[in-house]
Amino acid sequence: MSNSINFRDCGGYRTSDNGRMKQGVLFRGGSLDRVRGKNLRMVRAAHLGTIVDLRPPAERSRRIVQLAGVDRIAIPFDVDRISRERIAPYINRRDGIQHIIEETDAVYRDMVSLAAAGVHDLFSVLLGARYPVCINCRAGKDRTGFAIALIHMTLGVFVEEMIADYLETNRFFLSRVRRVTRPLALLSLGRFPARTWEAALTARESSLRTVIQTIEKKHGGIEGYLDHCGIGKIDRARLRELLCEPCMNRSAREG
Repeated sequence: MSNSINFRDCGGYRTSDNGRMKQGVLFRGGSLDRVRGKNLRMVRAAHLGTIVDLRPPAERSRRIVQLAGVDRIAIPFDVDRISRERIAPYINRRDGIQHIIEETDAVYRDMVSLAAAGVHDLFSVLLGARYPVCINCRAGKDRTGFAIALIHMTLGVFVEEMIADYLETNRFFLSRVRRVTRPLALLSLGRFPARTWEAALTARESSLRTVIQTIEKKHGGIEGYLDHCGIGKIDRARLRELLCEPCMNRSAREG
């Protein structure tokens, strides 16, 4: 079902130990604060047990849609402010696209260190949560993309499939962005830098590869990074038991 909240199943992907992520267990999305209509029906159809929100309190709505029987847990990955500060000098410049790409990749690189405490809390919640679980932030792109990538890496999802999942955000999110930026460009007779704004809101492969490279360089891989975050071998094995199953065929995301 199409949706405007970037809500989707993170499962079905093959893992390097001949397994597969379970489907219908782990979801990702943008804000679910005011979800309604077909989006609300889709979220309810997932039968969520837990929503993990990666936004700090200031980003969350005061009034949110109540989902019966769903635990809401806040684990702030407070990197959005840093991202805005770094991108702000370039957002209204037509020549700002390359600068924005470089700054966004740098934010993802720094997120590896900045979010370490939040990663510990997130994985701890996943080990004891009521499933299915949805991880969300505002758009479901950066903080959620980073968190889901770490989970995929922990489970041994192949890199190209992990990146493909991350880039799926563009299919859900960019169309909404362009409904705003393109009319503004027309109304301003081309003075509004639509492509620069779109660059700031696009999920890029280079950002996720920066995370992978930083984890490899600083920690020797995902296991070393999770050790650094306080998530040990036993916890990692337990998470694989919760989220993975034997793969009955060799095709990704097939039933």
